[in-house]
Amino acid sequence: DWSSDVCSSDLRLSERTDNLNFAHRSTNRRQRRRGPAPSPNGKPEEPIRVSGAPVKASPTISELLREGQEILVQVAKEPLGKKGARITSHIALPGRYLVYMPTVDHIGVSRKISSEEERSRLKRIIQENRNGLPGGFIVRTAAEGRGEDEFIQDLRFLGNLWTDIRSRSEKKSAPALIHRD
Repeated sequence: DWSSDVCSSDLRLSERTDNLNFAHRSTNRRQRRRGPAPSPNGKPEEPIRVSGAPVKASPTISELLREGQEILVQVAKEPLGKKGARITSHIALPGRYLVYMPTVDHIGVSRKISSEEERSRLKRIIQENRNGLPGGFIVRTAAEGRGEDEFIQDLRFLGNLWTDIRSRSEKKSAPALIHRD
């Protein structure tokens, strides 16, 4: 299910009154353990190092965003009951044969297309015809056996859609619904 409710939203970070609860856990449930597992002697073990370099911790939300900053997000899952909507900044725009992901640089092919020859052909068609369009693509199962001209139409449609979404997001101030699919 590819939901495409894209809207611009501002996220306010403040230490005084705003409490941003990204996950809610009841007190009667088991708590997840955070950090490295303790060793048999009770002390935490060193993080696993790759080629001698220390493992970098993921940046916190306050390091990535500042108060009042407007960001473009997509609703990944609609709100249900008391749970709010799940949102993501990794936009995915579905087309007939492709899913365009302007924030990710990757070209993938549906796992249901098993022929290695067909997978290579589809990747090659996308790489040759993307015409400087930034981002990545997922080739959908429906693309199997389709001609190059059908992909070109889908690439143009998705590129124009992304351009339209970006221009509308620049004209409106948050919070605003920018695109609904």
